[in-house]
Amino acid sequence: MPRGLLVVVSGFLPILFLIMLGNSVDRVTGNLLAGLGLLCTSALFIAGTALIATEKGHPLAKGLLLGLIAPLGTAIAVLLPDQKNQEAAEQPATTSEVASKKRLARSRKASGFDKLMQVQQQILWPSSGVIGVLIAILTSWHLLSFKGGIPAGKVFFGLSMGAFYAMAYCGTIVFWPLVFAPQNWLLNTERGRIWMQRTGLKNPESTIPLRLMSLVIAIISSGMFGLFIFVVIETATKRPVP
Repeated sequence: MPRGLLVVVSGFLPILFLIMLGNSVDRVTGNLLAGLGLLCTSALFIAGTALIATEKGHPLAKGLLLGLIAPLGTAIAVLLPDQKNQEAAEQPATTSEVASKKRLARSRKASGFDKLMQVQQQILWPSSGVIGVLIAILTSWHLLSFKGGIPAGKVFFGLSMGAFYAMAYCGTIVFWPLVFAPQNWLLNTERGRIWMQRTGLKNPESTIPLRLMSLVIAIISSGMFGLFIFVVIETATKRPVP
């Protein structure tokens, strides 16, 4: 089994162990252990997916981006073509050939990133919808198990949690890839030019404003995503009063 895949598989162990351990301690400690387990599992998923991609000769940034949507990203990384041996076998002999190879490499990089963004576009709305609905149902169902309060208010809170969680998920998945998008993709592909036009700048050749904007939104979305994970764990581990 490849080392990267081993790392990904081992990522299930921390969250399972810490959740089981959390059942034998008080609620606050159990919440902290569950959050720590989720953090460790996410880190191992990202690291393992990045390792799979780099072992096949792909950029580390691509592996990290795929790791953010693991386990789906892990499956995509496993299916990536092995470029390491192919690139090692190529021996450019002249300056013109070197330039041609560089242009070809940039084109391949942009093409590969465009395929990644195409997959992202296809899975983004269905996956965010599923996540939002699940969070809304689970939160509402758990809150309704408590006595007292207004049932409609509990359902509304559950729906709000689902909507905010889906929005944070979308922001995380969409804008982190744009921070590391290849220059050639941003300037020479249809999807890249659309994102460049959304900045509204007079100089369409500068990608720095788009990257900075994407970085700010990605950090905010990731923070909200982590906060909502904590709130959901906190809500789900509360025990209803008999």
